[in-house]
Amino acid sequence: MAAACTGCHASPGGAIANLSGYSESELLDRLTRYSTDPAGTTVMHRLARGYSETELAQLAAYLGGEIQ
Repeated sequence: MAAACTGCHASPGGAIANLSGYSESELLDRLTRYSTDPAGTTVMHRLARGYSETELAQLAAYLGGEIQ
């Protein structure tokens, strides 16, 4: 699951935000907001809606520890 995230978000200095420095709780908050925003139309909104709450928590836990 995380490969979909790191493909865009692992490179420093790019146009897309790097995930480095975000804690697990910050990532989970952002992912949850993306998945529950009914007006959201970005790629992140669409991707986040494809995961369950459990999967979002697993992603946040993995990425919050992996990229630090």
